[in-house]
Amino acid sequence: MDAETQAKLKEIFLVVLDLPEETDVGSLRQINCEKWDSLATATFIAAIEAELGTELNGEQRDRFTSYQSVALLVDELRP
Repeated sequence: MDAETQAKLKEIFLVVLDLPEETDVGSLRQINCEKWDSLATATFIAAIEAELGTELNGEQRDRFTSYQSVALLVDELRP
């Protein structure tokens, strides 16, 4: 993933979860982040779909369990 996409993804996570800028998003997992609920997941999906100009299918949406899994998905979807 290029640096610009990585920065955008980090910003999406920080904004959606209302986290400080210095947060290490690479370690975020749905299971260890109280703010990461179903609404946050839906917001992530909408933001990433808008950013990539694509629609995620059910299998792809199920991968929203950690920053790393979302980053891998975004990397797969980028041309």
